This record gives sequence, C-alpha cells and structure tokens, in this order.
Amino acid sequence: KVVSPLTKISSTYDLVSLLEKNGMIFTTPVIIDGAIQASISGILVWFSPERDLAQQVRALQLVLPKVKMDGKKVLKIDLRFNKVVIKYAEG
Repeated sequence: KVVSPLTKISSTYDLVSLLEKNGMIFTTPVIIDGAIQASISGILVWFSPERDLAQQVRALQLVLPKVKMDGKKVLKIDLRFNKVVIKYAEG
C-alpha cells in the first residue's frame, strides 16, 4: 500500500538532504504505510518519519560497514525501532 507522497513530504526532503550531506548513494525515497523507504548501497532501508532522521542516518552509517564486512547478503535494514533490525538473505 503506497501512501500519498504528500503525507510526509517534509520528512522525505529532510532525509534526502541528510543522505546527500553524508555522501550516501540512494534511490529516491518513497512513503509506504507511513514509513520512508529507500535503497542505499543496494540494501532496502526503512526510516521512521516520527523519529529523529539524523539519528537514524547516524545509526545507518554505523551499521553499513559492519554488514558489508560480514559478507552476508543483506536484504533490509529497518531503522524505525529503538534497535536496528537487519534481515539477511537465506543461506
């Protein structure tokens, strides 16, 4: 279910600005079910517009190098909760 992009448009613009400022390569964020989703370094990343976006981007910056070093295929990183949730591919 895609929610109208106008619903949380300012949060989406803020997120784009933060990602660009931190030199991250990403797809255009979209709003789905009230959350913001973008693909960053080939990984689907979920953000919460209700939480501090700068803090979520900082958490992502800490997690990305670690998951890349693991050598496992990461499908999704979810930053909408108090703890980062990482979903790996099976096998």
